[in-house]
Amino acid sequence: MPRPNAPTPEERQAGAPEVITQFEHNLDELERIVQRLEQGDIRLEQALQDYERGTRLARQCTEALNAAEARINALSHEDAATDDDRS
Repeated sequence: MPRPNAPTPEERQAGAPEVITQFEHNLDELERIVQRLEQGDIRLEQALQDYERGTRLARQCTEALNAAEARINALSHEDAATDDDRS
């Protein structure tokens, strides 16, 4: 029977190498978009497309970080429960 604080499949996936690689790729792309927007020498249509893409990337990065944090919390609770069982 799974423990109540056991990581969910989404939380376990948060640390998967391909998820980490995708997060890093998204973050790199987001940084490039921000640089282009800050330079301000692009056409309005391109700026709007970059802004929309950047918003999606920022949301995906936030979701990945939240999942990773939830996984860390679940693992910490698992460790604490294991320590309590030993007492």
